[in-house]
Amino acid sequence: MEPHLYSGAGNRFVIYDLRRGETLPDVVAECRAAGTDGAVVLREAVSGSADFRMEFFNPDGSTGMMCGNGGRCLVDFAAHCGIVPSNGREYVFEGPDGLHRAEVQSRGIVRLGMTTPSGIRRGDGWWFVDTGARHCIVFVRGLESYDVGTEGRRLRHGDEFAPEGANVDFVEVKGSGKIAVRTFEKGVEGETGACGTGIVASAIAAFLEEGPADGARHYDVRAREDELSVDFVYDAGRFGDVFLTGPVEDSGIWKR
Repeated sequence: MEPHLYSGAGNRFVIYDLRRGETLPDVVAECRAAGTDGAVVLREAVSGSADFRMEFFNPDGSTGMMCGNGGRCLVDFAAHCGIVPSNGREYVFEGPDGLHRAEVQSRGIVRLGMTTPSGIRRGDGWWFVDTGARHCIVFVRGLESYDVGTEGRRLRHGDEFAPEGANVDFVEVKGSGKIAVRTFEKGVEGETGACGTGIVASAIAAFLEEGPADGARHYDVRAREDELSVDFVYDAGRFGDVFLTGPVEDSGIWKR
């Protein structure tokens, strides 16, 4: 399968099918040429409990973290490659942070099960949440005109998140269960159209800001270019059944 260009709610990727063990091209050069926020790789699963394996690379070549929108795009790509879910409906795949469940709800809409949020802590004007990637969440007003580049760059390198650093999500509450999010992504070193792990982290932080109560919660989230949703269950201080749902778009074969 030739590489495809994908958009996950404005988050742009080049996706490769390397299930036969082919060598991955130079990620930095490929992302620069394709103008994407990262590269996603489809590989054969290592274990017998998964349908396939995901690798993700930032455009600076760094790897090892999960990408929520990249994962959603990869699920659609896997379906395009003819991979059938082993249980007939729901894919299970190996991500950088463990196993994920995912479902193509309709052509162009993918629901992805996310890792359990971890490392949650509150600082001076920010929350930290790890959703398979590290995120600093800051609540602001006037998000549309906010200087995401300057503030994101400052916080991304903050001592509180050293040495790994953190992505920085700026969040504006729009109503009960409604937030808008803009993200400065490390590895990209700039703002992206959307960030799946950041959107999930932002919804978790918004819930905690409200004052958590047990039960199922749903958040509608506005990214720069599209709408997504986050669902989870909170029970006795623990998060579970965390899902990210939103659009994906296959722009077709990438011709270098």
